[in-house]
Amino acid sequence: MSESRITGLLLEGVTGSGKTQTLKALRAHPAFSALMDRGRVFLEEETFGEFMDELRQKSLLPGTP
Repeated sequence: MSESRITGLLLEGVTGSGKTQTLKALRAHPAFSALMDRGRVFLEEETFGEFMDELRQKSLLPGTP
């Protein structure tokens, strides 16, 4: 059985923390393409997005396991 891998990059952070500037700087670096190989940057819409924050808020409610 062959192993399947996806090379990718996820940048997490609150609004205004500099994610966009960080990504722009990474993409401008000459080694970025080689490091990513055939990988890609996953956008928030493709990941959990706000799900983790929502889950954390629900777990803080009284009576929630």
